[in-house]
Amino acid sequence: MDKRQHERLSALFGEASALQGDEREAFLLRSAGDDGELLAALRRLLAYDGDPTGAIDRPVVVALDKAVGAAIESANESAAEATSIPLPDRIGAYRILGILGRGGMGVVYEAEQDTPHRRVALKVLRPDVVTPGMLRRFDHETQVLARLNHPGIAQIYGAGTATTDAGEQPFLAMELVPGVSVTTYAEEHRLGIEARLRLVTAIADAVHHAHQRGVVHRDLKPANVLVDEAGRIGTPSGVSTRQSP
Repeated sequence: MDKRQHERLSALFGEASALQGDEREAFLLRSAGDDGELLAALRRLLAYDGDPTGAIDRPVVVALDKAVGAAIESANESAAEATSIPLPDRIGAYRILGILGRGGMGVVYEAEQDTPHRRVALKVLRPDVVTPGMLRRFDHETQVLARLNHPGIAQIYGAGTATTDAGEQPFLAMELVPGVSVTTYAEEHRLGIEARLRLVTAIADAVHHAHQRGVVHRDLKPANVLVDEAGRIGTPSGVSTRQSP
């Protein structure tokens, strides 16, 4: 399993874990039915995720070890590949400037909003993954995340659906956090233990704020925690999150 497959596995698992029964099975077949290895890996992870005895006692990480290794070795590939993807000129009231990230469900663009004039991170779902259930979840996620108000969590500016050349695409506009990943920041600034712990404390405070409001980040990792030049953290609240049960 290469880096792209691992990213797709992580994204699809986050989406599938929020679905149940026939809706989940239809999503799996639609999203990974053409890749037997990916489909089998998803079903294994979902089985562990739903095990009431607790997956913590099971060696799930072992099954993903090779994928994680491949992801680390090819960390620079995604940026190079992203530059080769044709960009849409606009999505709704947003002018597209570049790609910030991508996954199995869609793309996060850097965009410029018409009114008010500002730069944002625009999360856009792929048309082929949109279902009535996905739209309900997307709308619910937006409503929940919009109530978060913390300096360490990216703000939600708005959401909607835009008609593009690819079809109807739901989008979520959020605060653009300028910076680098927390690990990159720590290494570039040669932070000592105390400074690193201050960053961890700031991250924990932001996560605690979300947890108190019933929101659990499903993909919290160093790459998803950004630090600006002033040392302020920003977690992308609109990416891979869901309301807790």
